[in-house]
Amino acid sequence: MKPQALKSIALIAVILLTASYIIPQTTTHAEATATIPPLSQTGIPNPFLNIGPGLPAIVKPGDAFTVILKSTKHGGVKSASLVKVKLSNGKLVKVEAQASVEKINETAYKIGVPSTIEDGLYDLIVTYNDGSHGISIRSVWVISSPASLPKIIRFMHISDLHFGAGTPSPTIGQYRRFTGFLFSQLANVTVILDTGDEADTQASTQYINSLAYRYAFAYPVPEVLNPGNHDYPNSNFVRYYEQTHGYIVLGDKILIVYINTDGENGYPSWSDLVFLKNTLSEYKNVPYKIIMMHHPVFYYQGSITTSSTANTTLLGDPHKYHNSVLSYYWGGNLTATRYFLGLVEDYNVTMVLAGHIHRDQYVVYHSTRTGTTTYFQTTTTLAHGTGTYQGLQVFDFNTETGNFTYPLAPPWFIGYENASRTKVYNAIPVTMPQYTDHWIKNKFDDTYIFGEIHEGEDAIILQLYNNLPYFKTSKTIVLALPWPKDYKVHLQVLNTTGGAGASLIDQLRVPELNRTFIALHITLPAKSSLSIALYTIEDTQPPSIQLKAVLPRTPKVNMTAKAYIQVEDQGWGISTVKANVKVSNGKLAGFHLEKYGENTYLATFKVISKTQATLQITLTAEDYAGHTTEKTLTINLAGPKPTTTTTSQSVTTTTQQTPTTETTSQSTRAKQGNYTGTIIAATIIILVIVAIIAIAVKR
Repeated sequence: MKPQALKSIALIAVILLTASYIIPQTTTHAEATATIPPLSQTGIPNPFLNIGPGLPAIVKPGDAFTVILKSTKHGGVKSASLVKVKLSNGKLVKVEAQASVEKINETAYKIGVPSTIEDGLYDLIVTYNDGSHGISIRSVWVISSPASLPKIIRFMHISDLHFGAGTPSPTIGQYRRFTGFLFSQLANVTVILDTGDEADTQASTQYINSLAYRYAFAYPVPEVLNPGNHDYPNSNFVRYYEQTHGYIVLGDKILIVYINTDGENGYPSWSDLVFLKNTLSEYKNVPYKIIMMHHPVFYYQGSITTSSTANTTLLGDPHKYHNSVLSYYWGGNLTATRYFLGLVEDYNVTMVLAGHIHRDQYVVYHSTRTGTTTYFQTTTTLAHGTGTYQGLQVFDFNTETGNFTYPLAPPWFIGYENASRTKVYNAIPVTMPQYTDHWIKNKFDDTYIFGEIHEGEDAIILQLYNNLPYFKTSKTIVLALPWPKDYKVHLQVLNTTGGAGASLIDQLRVPELNRTFIALHITLPAKSSLSIALYTIEDTQPPSIQLKAVLPRTPKVNMTAKAYIQVEDQGWGISTVKANVKVSNGKLAGFHLEKYGENTYLATFKVISKTQATLQITLTAEDYAGHTTEKTLTINLAGPKPTTTTTSQSVTTTTQQTPTTETTSQSTRAKQGNYTGTIIAATIIILVIVAIIAIAVKR
């Protein structure tokens, strides 16, 4: 190569090297500074078919249980361990036990539990033969003996969570789901019983969100979950949770068995009824039995005295007989219905739990054939639309007597009394009056428990409103948050009323679970509220406000227009946004400001005028750290030349932070990135290539 060519190539190299330093790089804010991932996207799919977060394996120390793999693509299970985090003497401690593994066949393995393992609920971590790992969260419950269980087992019955949906919005539904799971810890619940419709449309994202919330906020509490009609077809339910029917036995005292009511059919298939009969027969000596399913047998409230074999219209087709107590679903197959009731009678079932109808209905069923009594409890939706209100139920079960009570029942609780089946209010309200269309103020007296969760880039904000006059708690709970190891968690109490308070007790990072565990002491007296920030980085910057678009592009007077405004906070998140509106040369006919997206607010307005007009929107945004930003946005509205005297009108509106549930917590600006540097770099590279070709041709 000639010297002149070498000089040219050297010059080109210098140009490229210099450009690499001076051209801006595409690095988003979220990539640079955001320290916590979106919680709703961190659920862990369950690798096993027969155990998991909705069907824990019950095992004694020194015994074994069987797991069935959903897939053999990893070459089978090589080793296994059990991991849990507990609070001991004010410190979070990781407890880990190595388990033995014995192959039964290509999909089934026997997992042996050490005899020295302590009681508790564990995650099961397996190492596959290809070196990868699988985690089944909260899936193994070690119970050394019946005596190790409390005499009184506290159950929480929830139903119809409908992840991905909610009333009046998915965001409010998410608040209620958060409230329900956190309440399981605050109320000292032993076991959660969930009777289905976990997802709204069977979407993978909804089950991932479900797993994430369950793991984060109900970490120490085992759960049993059956599918509902919104979980049908059950491919994703099985993919993320477990099989569609199953059972557990608690300390040889209580059998809990669930069956699938088969999508929109609304009653179980014959194979599920056979499974139920075989399970009840195998554990007939267990004194107390609870059956779970989605669709209730009865559309009724109160006492029923009859039998599965009685020739009565009470158990007739509800489409034909108005006095039938059966639901329209179960009434579609009277043979299956009477067979099911026969099993309930023959095996002296204590309780049957259901959901689906989004309201409470309690039935006490007295069998004239066997002399047995069974309680049918249907609980309203936790999160979605309802003809009454959203709620959950808590009941204490005495394992020595079989009696059960409702220690946290609201004042208007009627239990199993006869009443109109559409006007039963037995559940603990998990909502606020403004979010429930059918709230009866004089009856309910604003009695509820409600929580909100807001996610920022560096913090989550937890807000609790305990408006139950009969409930108070002072308890240390454990949160399992998917936060990275490089950041220490801090607590700041933002606001309290009624003597509420919070303190951070301890934190522990467990790398193999990809979780940061937080021990948080919550004091929540009756009629109190609490707002706290759990954060990784101090928020020192105020929010930013920017007008992004106006539709139509040239807004006109006397017509409705919309302005899309970006309000974001690259820290803890936006708390409130207030708007003061002023009009020149016209009259304001309407203005509404609402949360529209992750970082977007929508202002809808209409100005009446015979001339051109100007709308000024002065926004004041405050973040959860207390920083505020004020900015005035000016929008000119087209019209004929002014012919009237200038007038002014002002209105102020405030919106609360209500983040959506299906998007990430990255800021809009972060997602867009900075592409200017990329464009310049591409242009220079093209010019360099042209120069090289020209030099080569010349030589």
